Amino acid sequence: MIHMIDTKRLVKVVPTVTRAHDKFSRYGPIQSHEVRDIKVAESETLKKLKAAWQTYELQVDVKDNLVNFNSNYERSLSILKDLEYSAKDVELFSIALAEFQDENYFAQKAGLFLSALINAGRESDYVIHTTHLQKELSDLCYRNEKNVIVKGNVGVDFGTESVKGSMIVDGNAHLLVGHLMNSGKITVRGNSKGWVGQSMRSGTIIINGDGGDFVGAEMKDGKIIIRGNANGAVGNRMENGEIKVYGNGGNMVGWAMKGGLIRIKGNVTEELAYCMYGGQVIVEGDAGYKSGKGMRNGIVIIKGNAGDRLGSDMIGGTIILHGNAGYGIGFNMHGGELHLNGEFRSFAAGGYKPKGRIYNKGTALL
Repeated sequence: MIHMIDTKRLVKVVPTVTRAHDKFSRYGPIQSHEVRDIKVAESETLKKLKAAWQTYELQVDVKDNLVNFNSNYERSLSILKDLEYSAKDVELFSIALAEFQDENYFAQKAGLFLSALINAGRESDYVIHTTHLQKELSDLCYRNEKNVIVKGNVGVDFGTESVKGSMIVDGNAHLLVGHLMNSGKITVRGNSKGWVGQSMRSGTIIINGDGGDFVGAEMKDGKIIIRGNANGAVGNRMENGEIKVYGNGGNMVGWAMKGGLIRIKGNVTEELAYCMYGGQVIVEGDAGYKSGKGMRNGIVIIKGNAGDRLGSDMIGGTIILHGNAGYGIGFNMHGGELHLNGEFRSFAAGGYKPKGRIYNKGTALL
């Protein structure tokens, strides 16, 4: 069963280590990384920033273990409003945070506090260090408006609701990079665990490694580029925008998508465009079993070969296959169009005559 994510700004606290669930789980184990010992001399400004940190207590709904992003971020801004500091002070403070990392909810508190420090600062460019921390910071670059480089890995919800600016992670990212992103550009030089750009409204996200599962789920607009592979459910329920995966896409690419464009340079596995309502999916490699299953509308172009039961349970829309197909073409097909440009093994098993239209090399078969 595939687990969906609540998009509200009241979010569950991520534990430091969790049990691995199935392939589409909300949280997997926190990524391990090398912890480096970095020391920093303490200035008067750094002392003041530490004092501000110690007066800031993250508000958590203990009963449900929930953290409200908005209210905690606003409280951080209020605490910092009278402080004068530079971008270098913020960088040094990110290093000094190591002494506080045994506090409860450290990852969430540090992420939101640093986000407020950056956005309230007078300068445009900031550097944050995380390689020396044992815990990956959550919610970093929340509502971001500046240019930020993170030296190390980041936790969940990096760049959530970002407004503008360039955000670069010189490492790996956990789940929900660019969640509810409004604008700006996010680049992750490593991998992401999944849910990249969930419900994003605009902006650009680039993952130089693998993207995990549910890339672009429920995205409203914007652009996502995955230079490695995706694990499945790319573009689930997306409404608009563009997703490009340079590697393989996994299973259920375009599941229930409503609009936009998905382009997979490699291969996909089973149930491509499952229950697709609109938009366009282009696969430059091969597609697996039951491509177009339950498809309602939209256009699917497969430039390689397709597996058995192409167009299974299809209701509407158009599938164009440039390569060859397997057995059971149009199995239980109720409508839509299949355009075949290669060879295929058979129509639906058991002599069942599909409904809809099937063409082979331009000639109508049904």
